[in-house]
Amino acid sequence: MTARPDTTTQAESLNAVPGESGPATMLTELVWGQMREDILTGALEPGSRLTIEFLKRRYKIGAGPIREALWRLSAEAFVKSSSHRGFEVMNVFRDELVDVIRLRIMLEQQALQEAIEMGTDAWEAEILACFHRLTKHKQVDGKAWDIWHQRFHDALVATCRAPVLQQLRRQLFDLSSRYRNLTRSISSRDDLEEHRALMDACLARDVARARLLIADHFELTGNLVLATFDQQRNAQNA
Repeated sequence: MTARPDTTTQAESLNAVPGESGPATMLTELVWGQMREDILTGALEPGSRLTIEFLKRRYKIGAGPIREALWRLSAEAFVKSSSHRGFEVMNVFRDELVDVIRLRIMLEQQALQEAIEMGTDAWEAEILACFHRLTKHKQVDGKAWDIWHQRFHDALVATCRAPVLQQLRRQLFDLSSRYRNLTRSISSRDDLEEHRALMDACLARDVARARLLIADHFELTGNLVLATFDQQRNAQNA
């Protein structure tokens, strides 16, 4: 697959030196963040090759920061490298999605339960505020929806005081985002009502209902993407 046209801002060209602080490190952070977002949203499509020259043109940044960013993304399993093909965006796989959804349900249910048990007035207010902002956007709006969707889910579990659990659930959220974006333009689901029901369950301190709803929420996402995988496979075999 090929990458979509570049829409990123320009930055000054400069090669990074590993372990060195200053402008070079800042540029590495900049290009890493831009590439990571482009992979999550699908602007850099699964399986597409990432040559240094292509990335230099796309991000208007020198080869040093790009190489550093690629190795960081490789460590996060968003990019893979080989001696024959160089770097490429990690592909998406049906079995991986099934595993990601299963693990997300387990971790998010636990985080929700702990968050509800430790919930405060400030926690409730933040959930309401994030949901209000989320209602102003639809999935097809792209980045604006992505931002408030993530903030809403983070707000639901904000009072869960388990740092490792929070870190793992965020990693799985990002992995899941890659798959969810495959169906962004074709999904007709009423995700707003799904999120409203989750909010209501949390504010009512109904742990059992919140656990059930988050499982249904994630499973629906998985089923929509799996249907897309199956349609593509059937089309290839036809």
